[in-house]
Amino acid sequence: MFFKGYQPNKRQHHQFRWLSPAGQSFIFLRHFMLILTAVLLVAGMGLSPSRAEDNSDAGEINLDHFERTSALKLSGQIPFVFQSLEGSHYYTGPMTVPLNWKDMVWPIAPDGKVITAAGIGRYDYYFTGTGVQSGMVLDLPRIYAARHVAILDQDNRTVFQYGSPLIAGKIKVNQARADHRPIILPDLHPGYRLQITLASHNTQLSGLKMAPVLGKSKAILADYLSQLLTAVVFVVAMIFLVIINIIFWRVTGQLKSAVVLGVGVIFVSVRLLNMTGGIFVLFPDMTVQADVMLGWLTYLIPTVAVIYFICTRHGDVIGKWQNIVSLVVTAIGVVALLALPIEYIESYGAFYRPFSAGLLLLIITLLARKVVGSSLDLKVTLMGMACMAITSGGAAVYYQVYQSDPPFAFTILGLLLMMASQVWLASYNFALSYRQNKKLTIDLKQLNQGLEAKIQDRTKELSEKNKMLEKTATTDVLTGLKNRRAFEDSLRLEISRSRRLKTPLQVAVIDLDHFKLINDTWGHLAGDAVLVDVAARLNKALRDIDVIGRWGGEEFIVILTNANVAQGKMALERVRQLISRTPISYVEDGEQLDIPVSASIGFATFDTMRRSPSVTEDARQLIKGADEALYKAKESGRNKIVYAT
Repeated sequence: MFFKGYQPNKRQHHQFRWLSPAGQSFIFLRHFMLILTAVLLVAGMGLSPSRAEDNSDAGEINLDHFERTSALKLSGQIPFVFQSLEGSHYYTGPMTVPLNWKDMVWPIAPDGKVITAAGIGRYDYYFTGTGVQSGMVLDLPRIYAARHVAILDQDNRTVFQYGSPLIAGKIKVNQARADHRPIILPDLHPGYRLQITLASHNTQLSGLKMAPVLGKSKAILADYLSQLLTAVVFVVAMIFLVIINIIFWRVTGQLKSAVVLGVGVIFVSVRLLNMTGGIFVLFPDMTVQADVMLGWLTYLIPTVAVIYFICTRHGDVIGKWQNIVSLVVTAIGVVALLALPIEYIESYGAFYRPFSAGLLLLIITLLARKVVGSSLDLKVTLMGMACMAITSGGAAVYYQVYQSDPPFAFTILGLLLMMASQVWLASYNFALSYRQNKKLTIDLKQLNQGLEAKIQDRTKELSEKNKMLEKTATTDVLTGLKNRRAFEDSLRLEISRSRRLKTPLQVAVIDLDHFKLINDTWGHLAGDAVLVDVAARLNKALRDIDVIGRWGGEEFIVILTNANVAQGKMALERVRQLISRTPISYVEDGEQLDIPVSASIGFATFDTMRRSPSVTEDARQLIKGADEALYKAKESGRNKIVYAT
């Protein structure tokens, strides 16, 4: 069995919610397929051709028949006039309907050549009977050729015409409309004549391959609207399944293959609307050439999309060469569609249809060889592909026999079943993943409850250590002032503020005089004590908004924020006096030592009017100016303040 978790019995039918995910999905799939099959059978009947009696009276249509029947198939031996495409060969005589012109046994032309099936042909139907029929509709088969429908009275005057324009008795094929919707006719009188004129450049697509249907508007239009409504229902169902499929497979991480399959389904949906005439509601002026191109695009792209989907989803089973071959052959078809005449495209189609069907059968065979003991994904995909192969094969056989697309939507039915199976598979995988995730969530929640306290303690400890590391990274260990890196960051910040607010800013470099002599005389420990004491005096002498840092060795550096030159000089003089006025006390081996200290100071002003393009360059120039002023203070006798002008 595909679903090992399911053992059907009556008790489980009433305890659906206690089944395993596979069992629940199996019951859902069974019910869904039963309902869907019923719906599709009913809907398929809506896509079937109109039911009508055959009329084989050699081109005569007795209007009295419509008193007892709603529709007639205009079949039989019909009077026919034909002119070949070259304009030199003519034929007048009976033409069988339905029949493709290429299957007609043409007489030998006077010049000894065989008449080709490409050209202009006119079918003549004559109305007989005793009464006038109103509200009549003509339903022509799907014709990939230019067409013109006319009603002529007893005096051979045109009372109604529809379709491509007649110019000098010829139809302009390049301007032909491809509208396949039923044609509403005027009142039909005995003695009137119905002319159906077709013109085709293509021997593959010429002639009435199916008999036209003439009938009461209520019956014909009801059949047409039924087909159109059914097609719309199919399209809506397909789009809904595409959206659901993409949503589910996106959750499971296989969005690409789901999108590719969705693209193919959308094109098949357009094909269905085109087959039922719904596309002409949106584009009533679509030409025959555009109709043929649309029909082929909506066949080529879904075929390669399905093959690409299978090769992507099951690349371990299907070789890449099938995908490559299908892409190449489809690409050739697209190029031919855009560049070649219609007849060559149809000739290519005679090869492409059996080729694509054969390739699908090959892929199904490869999947079937691996189905035993394989995953549920492969089994469900194989079921969907089997539906696709059966319906596509039926459509291909129908086309080869009748040279026309089947009136019943075989391909759309197979693709709908394929999409339904993929939606079920995605929902099953999603439900299984959801249940597993829910169990994992409960387990994780239980683990989290035990680990939460430890994590909080660890987080608190790490936070404290981070604060200590941050302080260590930005603070001079000996003096507790900002280190050089932290000071440079502060300087750039203050310069940015000064540039923005146009406020004055001073930077001063302070160097202790003869500090090497202090180290040499009293030792390095005494020198460290001097640095610590000087740092304390700087903090005492300056404001809280000023920034103090140790620049290196015996040098300190200060930022005087929002201070002009005079204010800065006054503050620095207070610093100089506080350092040099009182010797620094230091105790060594129980003996107190008084160490005299003085400092030389150089400072510079940041000029907001002469700033450089970058803050970093401004900081470098400002420190350079203060440093040069410091050297001048040293050279002029030390224990002085020099301003960098």
